[in-house]
Amino acid sequence: MFNYKMKGNYNFFIIKELFGFYIIICCFSSCSWNNYEDLSHKRNNSADNRNVLNGIEIPDEGYCDQPYLVKNFQGDWVCVLTTSMAEEEGAIGQFVASTISKDFGKNWSPLNPIESPFGRESSWAVPYINDFGRIYVFYNYNTVPANPLDTLRGDTQGAYMFRFSDDGGYTWSNRRYEVPIPTKNIDKRNAYQGEYLMFWSIDKPQRIDNGVIWGFSKVKDHFFSETNGWVLFSDNLQNERDPEKINFSFLPDIEKSIFTSPGNSSVAEEHNLIRLNNGDLYMVYRTIDGGIAETYSRDLGKTWTTPQFAKYAFNNKGIKNSRACPNITKFSNGKYVLWFHNHSEGNFWNRNPVWISGGVEVNGEIQWSQPEILLYDDNLVSRMSYPDWIEENGRYWVTQTNKYVAKIHEVDPALLEGMWNQAANNISTAVDRQYYVKQALSDTTNSIDLPQIFTKHNNQSGISIDFWLYLPQSISEDAILLNYDSQGIKIILRKSADDELVIILGDEQLLEAYTTEKIVFDLGTNNHVSLNIDFFSGIKTIFVNGSLMDGGSNKKQGWLRTEFMSMVPTNNQNSGNIINFDLANGMQLRNLRIFDRYLRTSEVIGNFKAGL
Repeated sequence: MFNYKMKGNYNFFIIKELFGFYIIICCFSSCSWNNYEDLSHKRNNSADNRNVLNGIEIPDEGYCDQPYLVKNFQGDWVCVLTTSMAEEEGAIGQFVASTISKDFGKNWSPLNPIESPFGRESSWAVPYINDFGRIYVFYNYNTVPANPLDTLRGDTQGAYMFRFSDDGGYTWSNRRYEVPIPTKNIDKRNAYQGEYLMFWSIDKPQRIDNGVIWGFSKVKDHFFSETNGWVLFSDNLQNERDPEKINFSFLPDIEKSIFTSPGNSSVAEEHNLIRLNNGDLYMVYRTIDGGIAETYSRDLGKTWTTPQFAKYAFNNKGIKNSRACPNITKFSNGKYVLWFHNHSEGNFWNRNPVWISGGVEVNGEIQWSQPEILLYDDNLVSRMSYPDWIEENGRYWVTQTNKYVAKIHEVDPALLEGMWNQAANNISTAVDRQYYVKQALSDTTNSIDLPQIFTKHNNQSGISIDFWLYLPQSISEDAILLNYDSQGIKIILRKSADDELVIILGDEQLLEAYTTEKIVFDLGTNNHVSLNIDFFSGIKTIFVNGSLMDGGSNKKQGWLRTEFMSMVPTNNQNSGNIINFDLANGMQLRNLRIFDRYLRTSEVIGNFKAGL
């Protein structure tokens, strides 16, 4: 898949002539590797709970999607999902099924079909448990007559159905019941001129007062060139025992959807919503315009605000996302988590790694934190998506699927708490093993000799270099600010008129380079810079003045995979490390700290807010 055969050493002076203000990292090692698969086995990330390999598999038949959870009245976890023996999305034989765990996801019962795998296609099950313990499962059911000339996928066409369970998900009702879906303008223009509908839902129904509401996406044609959404509402699903008497309605009651993309494309889909602490509703959905659409309702779904792209509260940057489900979840503490992919390519790929942002409600709106990596896969083309969360006694789990295997993962509560507390965090990170240069270093100091602080790098989680840099009002464009050399790692920071950071990583066989977006440094004062290289996930990130570099408007992403950094040479264990400085024109370096692990985003923000 990834085969690198580059040989030889790389000259920093050639790089110096090509780029401006940047960080350069080069690794010169004797390690030898030929392809990505070999490296994924060598990387020591088996203990990292973010590695998808460490999740527990949920039963399926080959293809698997939307592994969603409810807790029954007995305390068991009931998972409903879409699966298929064909190992292909949308294939004939796709069906919805359930499985149950009694031990926090460690073991699961055999699959129990909710619909027959030998009948018409059933897909995209979403569960809901009501006040008297009945579990409903809503799903697509293909009612379009079979036609050998019909090439449309059967998983997003037909009727919307439900079955239910009154024994905690162990058995399901003998018959299915239809949810009436009104025909809208988009349906009248579909391939069937509205005679049959095309649609789906990825949203778990939410309780609002005595009603139940969830997001719903309609499709004009295959393959999803035009989509938009509504919400489904039931005013008696909570307490009505006769399935024939359950009421359903569509909101808002208009012909054309208002849930469209703020980027003005024709794609707006996979709508999912949450009830805010103040009683209002908040909805997010995916687009092909590089971001996540968001909108609020202050009247329980009857009207909604004009959709906007969701942003981080700290820096007002848009939250980047590919054409992948942006899932929102609310926890018992009244706080939120948003699942997305921090990549703005408008396609169905780029779902690895998974990033999350923590949400805190302020004056009826959610303020999103800067993101953290939740999960990653050594298989770069893995498409992790369609998560669901469950919490129990202060512990958190999340499910996900790569379309072939669904898994459940326990999540470190400290990761979530760190995001929820970012706005107030002004505490500098302290770890046992770090090197700390407190005094100001200027052009009067040429170099310092560091003690040996790193042992075997492939036993570390990463490396982080964190410092403050005073920049005068005027600096030379080609001034070198920092050169760090540790067992073959070199870091050089320079300034150019373009104000870009460039990272170049290399060893004897591989060279890769990456530039961030344009950065506005504050001249005449101190600037905080943090470079993080995560050996476990193979991802590096850069922060400037507390902001994660996300690539800006001209780049799809601001993070970069750095596969070979887990292979940093370790043959000279007793040598020290040298930092050389060329701090011209009044520049000063302060509070240089080098950590022998990667720092979480929340930790970097704490370092910035703590100041000098």
